[in-house]
Amino acid sequence: MNHGIYRLVFNVERNAWVAVAECVRGRGKKSARKRVAAVVLGVAASFAALDGAWAARPVAAQLPVPSAVRPFVFAGSVDGGQPTTAMINGINTMTVTTQSRMLGLNFDSFDVGSDAAFVLKQPDALSRALFRIWDSNPSQIYGKVTANGQLY
Repeated sequence: MNHGIYRLVFNVERNAWVAVAECVRGRGKKSARKRVAAVVLGVAASFAALDGAWAARPVAAQLPVPSAVRPFVFAGSVDGGQPTTAMINGINTMTVTTQSRMLGLNFDSFDVGSDAAFVLKQPDALSRALFRIWDSNPSQIYGKVTANGQLY
């Protein structure tokens, strides 16, 4: 009874065939030239975006060494100077000193090895520090992280 009053049209957004009225136009096929141009532009844009990122990574960050073995994995910057590292009682210690009661630190990655310690020296116990870690992998903290204020 209802034979021939609808037709099936492929919907790209839903990735499925959809029943529509028989008077609805189909989209037709894309030309091969447009598809090839889109792929070439996408690949070229991805290589252009990654060009500086490949050169910016240090060699140590590319080695497949677990974070528990390395003392520190610090990639980022601290306003007012770089952190200092020292050997205290046989433990590698990285110290960041700040005079601000509210501090925001940006890290590309933040890992502390088992024979290492990270110390944040703040003005007092009411001081607050926010660590923003932009790595998609979780931080691996096997050593000590201490601060005389609050860390978030």
